[in-house]
Amino acid sequence: MDLHQLAQLATQLNNDLGRPPGKMEMINAGATWYSINKHGGMSGVLSAAGIEMEKQGRKKQPAPSIFQRDIQNHLETYSPRELPPQVPLPKILCIPDTHFPFVNTQALERLISFSEKMQPDYIIQVGDLFDCYAASKFPRSLNVYTPKEEERLARDGADDMWAKLIAGSPKATCYQLLGNHDVRMVKRTLEALPQAEHWIEKYMLELFSFDGVKTIMDTREELEIAGILFTHGFLGKGAHKDYYIKNVVHGHDHKLYVDTRRIHGQNVFEMSCGFLGDVESKALSYTSSKSANYQIGFGYIDEYGPRVIYL
Repeated sequence: MDLHQLAQLATQLNNDLGRPPGKMEMINAGATWYSINKHGGMSGVLSAAGIEMEKQGRKKQPAPSIFQRDIQNHLETYSPRELPPQVPLPKILCIPDTHFPFVNTQALERLISFSEKMQPDYIIQVGDLFDCYAASKFPRSLNVYTPKEEERLARDGADDMWAKLIAGSPKATCYQLLGNHDVRMVKRTLEALPQAEHWIEKYMLELFSFDGVKTIMDTREELEIAGILFTHGFLGKGAHKDYYIKNVVHGHDHKLYVDTRRIHGQNVFEMSCGFLGDVESKALSYTSSKSANYQIGFGYIDEYGPRVIYL
C-alpha cells in the first residue's frame, strides 16, 4: 500500500472504531508492517489521514494514605541491619616508592618524624626502594651517576632511612618489598647473560637486606597483615581490590588515594600510598611533561582505617 491508501484505511477504521486505530488493527485490515514502517509508522500514517494520535492517559496514582500506612507499618516492625563486628587494625606506616638515591629528602624527614610520633606496630616499604636508573631501558643520561655511584648512594640512603625508623619506632615490625625498579638489574642480566642469574640473585639478597627488616625478595609475593595485602602494585586505580577481593595497599602509580567498594556486606578498601621520590631529579624526568602528576606523601592505617598523608 502507498501512503494514500494507508491514510484512507486509517480514516475508515477511525470512523468504525470511534478512535485512532492501532498498528495491529491496520494490519488486520489489510496493511503490512513494511508499508506502515516505510511511511513513518502509525504516527506518519495518522498524520497523512489528518487524525490526531490518541494521547496516553496517566495512570491513576495510589492515594497518599496507602504510602503513609505502609511507612507506619514499616516503622513499627523496623530494626536496623546489624553491622559486622569491626576488626581492630594495627597501626601500619606504609612507605611508598622512594627511588633512592633520587629521594625527596624533606618528605622523607617528615615521614620519619610522623613514625616517631605515631609509634606504628608495622612499617612497610612497598617497593621501588631504589630507582636503578643505570639499569633502565628507556633513553637515559650518562651524566647523572655512574652505576657504582648510584648504587652506593641508594644503599646508603636506604640504610639511613631504616636505621632512623627503627631507632624512632623500636617496637615496630619492619618489612621491605621489591618493586619493578628494584629488579631492573635482574632483568638486564637475564637479557644479556642468563647464565649469571644465580649470581645476581645472591647479590640482590645482600643489597636489599637491612638489619631489623624482613625482606620479601619475590616481587610476585604479597605480604598479608590483619587481612590487608601489601604489594608493590601492577594494576590501575581501584583494580587491585577487585582482583584480590581483599583490602590492598600498594605503591607503583605514585598516587595518593583510598578507593572502596562493598562486597558481601563488607567494606573493602584499596590504598595507593603515594610517592617519596624527587620529581625534579634527572632520573625521574622521563614523563612527557614537567608537570608530573606524582603525589608526594605516604599512607597510614590504624583502628579507624586507612588514610593518606599529603605532603
